[in-house]
Formats: sequence, C-alpha cells, structure tokens
Amino acid sequence: MDLDIDTDNNNGFNEPDMKPIEDNYEDVQGASDHPGKIMGVNDNDDDSDRIPDFADGFNWDYNVLGSDSDKNDNINAAEKFIPIVLKIHEPIELTNAIVRIGGDYIDSDPMAVTRDNNGVYHLPQDDSNLRIWSKPGNVRHNPHKIENGGDIITQGTYPAETLGFSNGIRQVTFYLEAVRPSNKRGVTSMSLSSVSRSPFAGYHTCSRLNDVPANLRPLQVFFEAFIPSHL
Repeated sequence: MDLDIDTDNNNGFNEPDMKPIEDNYEDVQGASDHPGKIMGVNDNDDDSDRIPDFADGFNWDYNVLGSDSDKNDNINAAEKFIPIVLKIHEPIELTNAIVRIGGDYIDSDPMAVTRDNNGVYHLPQDDSNLRIWSKPGNVRHNPHKIENGGDIITQGTYPAETLGFSNGIRQVTFYLEAVRPSNKRGVTSMSLSSVSRSPFAGYHTCSRLNDVPANLRPLQVFFEAFIPSHL
C-alpha cells in the first residue's frame, strides 16, 4: 500500500509526482526541514460570495438548516483542495479488504459549522483542523459521511469498496482541506491500514469488519502536513 502527497511542496494543488524523493520525505517525521505538505487554512473567499471557503461548496443552509435560501453556498467553482493518492497493490483482494484511517487525523465536521445572527460562519469548537473529501474542491459536495452516501471521510474503518476501490481500481485520489492551523511543523498526520478478510498469507484474516483488533497496524502508511496561520 502506498500513500502519496506533495511532500516536497512543488506541485501546489496538483497531484503529487509520486517520485522517490516524495516517498523519502513521507518517511521523515517531526523534522523542521521536512515539514510535510505545507497547506494554507481555507478561510478565504475564493469565489467572492461572502461565504468563507470552509463553509462553502456543500449547500450549508440546506444541509444544516433545512432551507436552500442561499444558492451561493451550493458550489465553489474556484476552490482547490490538496490531492492525496492511495494505492493498494496486489495480491490484496479489494472486495474483501478494509482500510483504517486514523493517526492524528481529527476530522472537522462540515455539518457542525454554524452561522451567528450577524451572518458570520464559525467552525466547531474542537481540535479538528482537517477534512478529507472524496471529491475535488471545485465541485458540489455532500457534507454527510461517505458511508451514508456523502463525500466526507472521517476517522474510522471502511470496506475498501466504500472508498472507491475495487479489483479493477487500485488507485484512488482523495482531497485534503485544512480549516485550522496546526500548532507546530509536522504535527498533522494520517495513517491508513489495509487488512484482508481473505486468507492471503501474511495478512490478518477476520470474518467481518468488527473483528479487526484495535491495535492492528499492518501495511501502515502516513504523511505529515504543516498548516501555518498564514502562507
């Protein structure tokens, strides 16, 4: 299994080069000279609709308030997220595989965004600072969890097929959005583990998703990112 992000910071919002130098940087944790992918906080207003980008593009008023009175929040065609590419190689049988997303990733729930009486949008009062989406930034998003038909991927364990994998599709691109700065370089990471539920030698086998031990960490990959207050 391989997880790629632009750790050498030369691709901007484009997909990573997936070259050895990026892989080498992905293996460095906590080093100030290799902070991982540097991302800006998505609190600007790319499409100038007076809605901060962290509250835009997923029809906030309809999904949270039940009223679709403001069409401006339906889509943010100017938005860009950071691509991350996950590849799961053979011989893992992907129709019987699971993927665990965890590490230090604390997902920021878009459904928990609020708007006060002055029309100012606020993030939830928690420690979350990232979102992983199944779609790029410039299309309409469903803010519900991916297992419920939405586009947001939270920390947890998923059948690989839920994330878009199949035996014919072994590479899937996800999209990273930063909504708050991180406290220091290299602090934000995500780990993914793939566990086969088929009897392949060398892989843990289990009969159903809930049988996966909480401390099991096979085929673990990770990346680090730094989210400064201002770029």
